[in-house]
Formats: sequence, structure tokens, C-alpha cells
Amino acid sequence: MRRSLTNARAGFTLVEVLVISPIVILFIGAFIALVVGLTGESLQVREKNTAIYDVQAALNDMEAGVVQTTGFSTATTGVVSPQGKNNSATQFTNVNNAGADPDTLILNIPTTDRRPTDPARNLIYMGTGACNNKNPVYTYTSVFFVDTATDTLYRRTILPQVAACAVPWQRASCNENDMAGNTGICKARDEKLLDNVSDINITYYGDATSTTALLASQAASASSVSIEIIVNKQVGGKTVSYTSSLRATSLNAQTSEVNNTPPTTPSIAWSRSTTTPYTTTFTWDQVGSATGYNIRYRLGSGTWVNGPQNQAPNNTTYSIVGTARKQNADIEVTVVTNAGTYLYGTMNTTLPNWNDCTMPSNSWDNYGGSGSGGYNEAGYTKTTSGMVGLKGLVAGGTVGYSSPMSNSVCTLPVGFRPSSRLIFSVVAYDAAATNGRGLGRVDIDTDGRIQVVSGGNAFASLDGIIFPTASAGLTWTNLTTANGWYYSNYGINYGTPQYATDSYGRAWIQGLATAGTINAVMNTAMPTAMRPAQGMHVAANSGSSGGGVNVMTDGTIPSRNNTGTYRSLQLLYYPGTTGWNNLTLQNSWAAYAGWTVPQCQKFPDDIVIVKGLIRNGNVTYPAVITNLNSAGCGLQNSNSGTNIFSGIRYNGTYDASSSIDLGPTGDLIVTNVNASWTSLDSIHYIAD
Repeated sequence: MRRSLTNARAGFTLVEVLVISPIVILFIGAFIALVVGLTGESLQVREKNTAIYDVQAALNDMEAGVVQTTGFSTATTGVVSPQGKNNSATQFTNVNNAGADPDTLILNIPTTDRRPTDPARNLIYMGTGACNNKNPVYTYTSVFFVDTATDTLYRRTILPQVAACAVPWQRASCNENDMAGNTGICKARDEKLLDNVSDINITYYGDATSTTALLASQAASASSVSIEIIVNKQVGGKTVSYTSSLRATSLNAQTSEVNNTPPTTPSIAWSRSTTTPYTTTFTWDQVGSATGYNIRYRLGSGTWVNGPQNQAPNNTTYSIVGTARKQNADIEVTVVTNAGTYLYGTMNTTLPNWNDCTMPSNSWDNYGGSGSGGYNEAGYTKTTSGMVGLKGLVAGGTVGYSSPMSNSVCTLPVGFRPSSRLIFSVVAYDAAATNGRGLGRVDIDTDGRIQVVSGGNAFASLDGIIFPTASAGLTWTNLTTANGWYYSNYGINYGTPQYATDSYGRAWIQGLATAGTINAVMNTAMPTAMRPAQGMHVAANSGSSGGGVNVMTDGTIPSRNNTGTYRSLQLLYYPGTTGWNNLTLQNSWAAYAGWTVPQCQKFPDDIVIVKGLIRNGNVTYPAVITNLNSAGCGLQNSNSGTNIFSGIRYNGTYDASSSIDLGPTGDLIVTNVNASWTSLDSIHYIAD
């Protein structure tokens, strides 16, 4: 039987397979290439369609901003980190940096209290309190920029650092990576508009119909702008590019009619308390958009100290307490709002050189009334070292020790008072004395009362009175008395005789010694730090015509040949030998050999100390002894008045009170002195 043909051809031969395989492979490859090509083209078409949509959406956003803008800017101003260029404090500009950076569009747009598309929205105006359309509109800055690191177009919102009458709906924005550390400024993320941006081209025009392009530097004069955006993206092995542009015109641009400069920040008003003279209170206008205020302050050259944070928005006052005369005080107020924080204002003031004495009515007054007839008005001050000084010439009050406050010259506030009642020798009116300059006594009590206890009330001088307060931080040592001298407080709060040295090495002695031997040493020797380089003649009130003591180089204090039952030791001198300025004596005055050399020294806390025993000069008023200003020691003349200092002089029998004026030019002028010898050792004051 014969086999069929079909059975004989059951499969391909090897030759047939080798022939057909390449054909099949080529066909499959072509098919895959066709599919890949079609897929890539589809992806590219899809990406281009996406780019068309995204670019148009970004252009629409930019157009919406342009329509609302009141003006284009060439640069931002007042931007703080991280809202500036590259998320720093650098200001944005609209100038293309030699082609390296895309253009930046900077718009000024009015803020509103609601979404701009809300028909119930209201404009917000600059200033404080109720919204007032007489003020400029409170505009924010909208910056369209490309982050060159990611080729991404963003919109950043920057609110101005000035007061607004209400809380804006718009919120200050930052790069999302800067949000956490800058919550005071950054209230929202920058709005991401478009990826893959290779360039933006901005062209400015004067108006909607103009075809003449303006320079980027003339943006502030434009009201219309052309915006071109170019995007590039790699898709399916090819670069998909798309470029689109539009022309937009502002409906609000007012390049000449409106001044968008913020109103002047309201000044911070300062006032000082008479009861606490270095307490300074400042007030500011209430900010309508404020949810609170952050306050910090600084005294002198110290560091900034935080005051209240988020203080209630209706509380627009704050007080700081200074510590010394001429101290600088800086205070900074930051406004907290829902849209962010901004600096409201920083104020600086200098605490006064002197504080005026507030005198009771129908009692003491400045000599000659207001202006003091050429003499300083009564005042007090405190130095950086904690020492209180007085000045001024007063007249017309009740003389004598008494309890009524109405008999006081004035009352020193808390912090300006001594720890015990102090007695000072001063110059007061005496008709029988040369030039009417006689001895007076002024007491300062622990309750702050300043009382003229003896002397005529035609005038009494407070010049040269200086004493330490508790804030001086002195360590006191009781003086060991000798030769019958002892301490008695007379049933009043007079202090024990004691001594101390301050941080500048100055010696302070205060207290009341009673009923010892006249012309005898009053104490056992003080330590070396208290011993002057030469013997001194110093006034020490004894209730008699003068009263004085010596302070010797061996540390002893002999009483001088005065009558009187006590010695009030209110002494200030500098035992050191460095820092002194020599005094040039005039009108035949000369140094008295063996005693203090005529010199003066001004210390960093403004205290001036004068020393010297002089003789044989012209004693006729107004002969000049020397000039302290030319010697570099300064003046105690805040109102160009004359100071009257008390001291001691020889009168032929015993030590008597002296009177020497310090004129407004620095001249020391004789008024009641003695040619045999007159001491300058009691002259000290606080210089301006």
C-alpha cells in the first residue's frame, strides 16, 4: 500500500527552519519597534498636552496677580530671611542676571480681609486702630520666581513689616524646608505652580495698547506685561518642549497717583516716673491686626532681655527700670498677627543726667525760681557705681530739724536713700560772713527727706553732697574710736562711724562721732587702702562755725581745733597716686608744702574728686584759683549754673567753713577763703 502525501510531510526540515527564522525575527522586531514608537509618541503627545494645560494654568495664576496688582516692582524691600532670594534675606530683583537666572515677576497687590474672590471682602489699610481709607492700602508682595535647583516655578507671598488695621486673609509664605524654624514669619508654604521650567521672559509695557517694551528697571512705570514660559522635559527619549505666552494688564495700576509708602511708624512715647526716676514707661498705638506684642529690652551695653511675649493686643504700654544716670535703654516691640510677625519699632532713650527735686508747695524753691538765677536747680542722680549725688541752690524754706515732710527740700525716692541719717556741711546764707557765705547743715534721712537743719534760708547749697546707697555693694568696717570719741545716735538713726573702699579704690567714711578730745586722734589706724598719699584737711560738720578733721598718711583721723560736741564724718577721697591731673593755680595761689598736692581726677562713673591745700593767693571775689575743665575733670553744670562747695579754711584761730564756686566754664572761684591756707580736699561732685 502507498503512504499518503500528508503523512510524508509531517514537519519542517532543518533547512526550512533556518531559512524562515530570520524572517520571523525581523518581523517581530519591526512590530516591537512600531509599538515602542507608537507608545513613545503617545507619551510625548500626552506630556505635551499636560504641559499645555500646566503652563496655561500657571499663566492664568500670574495673569490673576497682574490684574490685581497696584504696581510692578524692580525689587523687594525689607524682606527678612527666609523670605528672600534663595531663602535668605537677599532681596528679589526682576533683572535677569546675565542669562543665568530666569526673570522674576514682582507684584504689589492689596491685602483683603477675606478671599479676594469673596464679594464681601474689604481692603485693608496701613496704620493702626480702625481701618481708615485715608491711609495707603496695605499691599503685600507676590513674587513669581523659578527655583533653579529644581526648575520649578513658585509664588511667594511677602507681607510688609508695618502695622495693618486688620488681619489680612493672605499669609506670608516660605520654602517648605524653612517652615519649622521660622514659624513667626512663615505661615504657609510657597505655592508650586509649574515644574520643568527652563525660562521665563517678562516684558513690561506702559499700557495695554503699547508695543514699546520698557526696560526691566522701568517696571514701576508699567501697567501691562507680557509673560512667556518655556518648559522642557525628557519623555520617551525625546525632549518635549512647549512655549506659551500671554499679555496681561493691571486693572489697578496707579503708577503716579498713589504713594504706596507706608505711613510713618507711630513714635513710641516715653515718660519717666518722679517716684522711681529711672523707671521709664513707653506706649505705642494699638495695632488693629495684632494678636499680641513681643517685647525685649537692653540696658547700657548689656544683652537683650526678653520682656513679655504675646502681651495682650490692647495693652500698649511697658516699663523698664534703669539703674543709673546716662544709661542707654533700648526697647523693641514686635507685632504678632495671624499672618506673621513684624518689627513695630525700636526706641532708644538715655536716662537723664539729673532728676529734678520735687519740692513741697509753700516751702523751699530753687534760688531765683525757675532758672535759679545763674545757679543750678536742685536735683539728684545715681552713678553706675551706686552713689547718689545732689546739686543746686535752694531758698525760702523752713530751717531746722522737724518731722513734717513740708519742711523738706524734697524727698529722695526709694533706691536713692542712705542706710543711716547723714549730716553734711554746706554753704548757707550768713549776713556776717564774707560775701554772705556762711556755714549750713543739711541732713539726709533714711526715708529720703533732705532737710536744711541750720543756716539762713536766703540760700543753701546742696552741691557736693555724695553718698553710697545699698546698690553700691560696699563692705563697711566700723571705725575703732580713741581719745574719748564714741558713737551715739542721739536717739535718731545716725550711723556708726565706718569706712569702706569701692571698686575704684576710693575711700568712703561716714557716721557720727561724739564728745571726744579736741585736736586728738579720733581712731586707731585704718588699713593701708584707706591711707592718703598726703595729709588732708576735710570738712566735718561739728555744729560750730566750721568743723573739720585731718586724714593722715598713717591712717589716723585727728579732729581739728573746733568747738562742737560731735564730728560728722562724711568723707570721700582717693588714696591712690595714679590718674591725677595737676591743677594750674592762678592769682598767686600756691601749694602748701607737706600736704595734698592740688590735683583732680574724674572717674568712669563721673565722680570728680579734687584735692590740695593752697595758700597766699588773691582772696577777693571773683578771683580764680584754677580751672578744672582744662585739667580734664569736667563740669557739674547740666544747665550751665554755678556750683557752691563747702570746705574748711583757717581763720586765724581755728578751722572755719569756706565757700568756693565752680563756674560754668570750670573756674574755681574764691568767695569766702583764707590766704593763710584753704583746703580743696572737700570738693567732689558728679560731672555731666
